[in-house]
Formats: sequence, structure tokens, C-alpha cells
Amino acid sequence: MNERSTQYFSLIRHIYENSLGIRITGSAALDMLYVAAGYADSFIEFNLHPWDIAAGYILVKEAGGIASTFNGKEDIFAPEIVASGKLHPAMLQVIDNFMI
Repeated sequence: MNERSTQYFSLIRHIYENSLGIRITGSAALDMLYVAAGYADSFIEFNLHPWDIAAGYILVKEAGGIASTFNGKEDIFAPEIVASGKLHPAMLQVIDNFMI
């Protein structure tokens, strides 16, 4: 396992231990739809392709959410964190403790 994967799994473990749970659907588009609809608070993933997130990205933006890299840069081609506009800054702070 590489360093980035180790950091990612540490982040997921922290979120699991400090939240009500984690849902993994296997579909980035569906996970982004859940965030846009308010069914999920956030979506975290890396190594996605534009075709994985294109439709979900538009729905999240229209719902007032933010899709960005782990360093906070909004990026339609490589989002790693998707959350509501209000929750996104707090998620970035949590991520900052785990990801370089």
C-alpha cells in the first residue's frame, strides 16, 4: 500500500469513529446525488475520472455544494471531497490532519 492510500484509510477510520456511519455505494455519481439531495453530508474519494463525476458535479453545484480537491481547489476533473457549502470548510479541516 502506498503512502497516499495509508493516509486515506486513516482519514476514513477517523471519520468512521467520529460520525454516525459511512455509506459506500460504489457509485460516485450516486454518492454525489445523495449529497446534493441532502441524504448524505459529504462524499470523499480519490482517483476518480471525469466520467465518474460529471453528472453528479452539476447536481452538487446546483444544490449549493462544493466539489474540490483535498487542498480546497474546486476542480471539475478531479474532485476528492464533495459536501454542502456549509460543511465543506469543516471537512477540509479534518482532511488537512490526514492528507499531505
